[in-house]
Amino acid sequence: MTLADRGERVPVNQLVVDDFRALVARLGIMHAVHQLFGGNALSNGVAFPDRPFTLDRVPQSVGDPEWLMVAGESDTDVDLHLDGAPGWVRELVCLDDSPALIAWGRPGDWDVSAERESLGERGILPRVDFDRPWMSDDVRHLIIPALSDVGTRHHFQTLLPNDEPDVLDGANLTTLSHAAWNAFVSPAVVANKQRLAASLRSLSAHVHLLPLEASRITQVVRFVERLWFTYLPGQPKPLSEVPGVIDIPPRAPALERELTRKNTAFVWGWAIAAMSEAARAVPVADRAAHFDESGLLIRQGSAWARLIALDADRMAMVGVGHDDHVPMVTAFPRPSWVPDLAGEFDGEEAWTVRGLWRGRNATGPLANIDYLAAVQQVKPNGAANLPAALAVVPDPVTPEAQVEVLEMMQGLQDFTWNDCVLATRPAFGTTPSSYPF
Repeated sequence: MTLADRGERVPVNQLVVDDFRALVARLGIMHAVHQLFGGNALSNGVAFPDRPFTLDRVPQSVGDPEWLMVAGESDTDVDLHLDGAPGWVRELVCLDDSPALIAWGRPGDWDVSAERESLGERGILPRVDFDRPWMSDDVRHLIIPALSDVGTRHHFQTLLPNDEPDVLDGANLTTLSHAAWNAFVSPAVVANKQRLAASLRSLSAHVHLLPLEASRITQVVRFVERLWFTYLPGQPKPLSEVPGVIDIPPRAPALERELTRKNTAFVWGWAIAAMSEAARAVPVADRAAHFDESGLLIRQGSAWARLIALDADRMAMVGVGHDDHVPMVTAFPRPSWVPDLAGEFDGEEAWTVRGLWRGRNATGPLANIDYLAAVQQVKPNGAANLPAALAVVPDPVTPEAQVEVLEMMQGLQDFTWNDCVLATRPAFGTTPSSYPF
């Protein structure tokens, strides 16, 4: 039964239309973030991520598109909500679901089944708010964060991936949520695909070490285009920017360059120490530093440490200190990109994210981690490039030593993050064009 059927039709209240457009926009922003980090894409409409609330936009053969709201959960049979519903509604609703409310129509002119309305009038089920069905008592609680701009920006922070806590811990979530809000609502950004894509890549870089696939970013850009130019066309836009930056800024490039430089010097110094011992034909069992298929190894008496893998801004190590006592401090959950090093090598594990070391039993600078104390022997090599760094390796004393050193040199230019094994692409973008011997 529609408002017209009840003789209650009045001119559509513009405030009701504005409220609906704002709700669609906020849900769209939430879904864009959810989709960016692995959530399912929607073909038409918006949804509250991981909650039973969807708004599908359905074009009609005549007239403007209509919307279908499927929300909440209840013990009622879905047929109760579909009694007298148009055919297009029945086609879209999953008959296996048990929603609390199904409504269809346009802003300011919504409809529900006659039976659902009757149960609400008799107090058996919550009454339907026909102006704003999403505000009905059995639905409103689901979408409270999407009912205000502030609530959406705060909830946005919970949608960011938390499987790499080291990275997320270093992000200023309030500043990031404001910048992301502006990037999604600014007409200057959403109308420029390249600019929006750059903001999405930057957003990911603040909370995730691995870059997102280009296809994922393209998918989200297309969704944001649909949101503003198909679902919510025209002016004025329902949401406004907040003071602050419009585009999501990238990670500070100067810090990234400095971190890469330090990591490079550290790895080169360690590898060159291993090559120097190999060049002198020191037996493997007697070497302080070694480089094999499992990574870089360094020993100091009974203590040892292994650098298992790395790229420009992260490393992972496992080691054993001079004694078995490990101070009890805050433990950090292992990020998804760190394998079970302790189980593989029978030691304590640690990893670094942008220069800060974390692990199961320690945090802070590398020098503070007792079970990696042997690493303090490593002297970084700050050469301008890899060939210059390799130039300090002494000439091998035997043919066998030469073969081993050359293998290490090849390994160094191939050594990068690849699930604890040597990979095949040069680390840090440097490949020696010739060897010093």
